[in-house]
Amino acid sequence: MIIGVSADRMLSVWHKVSPLLKRAFDRVDYPFTMEEIAGKVNDREMQLWMTHDASTAWLTRILEFPRYKVLEVIAGGGEGLDEWLVELDQLLTAFASHHGCKYVECQGRKGWQRVAGPLGYTPVWVTIRKEV
Repeated sequence: MIIGVSADRMLSVWHKVSPLLKRAFDRVDYPFTMEEIAGKVNDREMQLWMTHDASTAWLTRILEFPRYKVLEVIAGGGEGLDEWLVELDQLLTAFASHHGCKYVECQGRKGWQRVAGPLGYTPVWVTIRKEV
């Protein structure tokens, strides 16, 4: 089961999930430190998602543009991602719809096209996108 981590509960799980996310951020020059990310989750500017056993975690944020909103999947990491991908997609699509987002997007390595393509995501330059 995947759960959204509320801001008041974030600090109790951050020590478990931050190393999973940090591995993803270590691959790129991400503009925020882990401490800044924790602050953004705490301030509800980003959303933290994790499996019930804390083996996998994801980070999202809602981007507001003049014409529409997008739920951006910023990073994910951990073990058994393939096992959780369909459930995560359903959860994030519902979350995006609830918040009036037009798309769910993820920027990442080219391999994400192969993994997420069967769920309806298509490449848009270096971004994969699914209409909600």
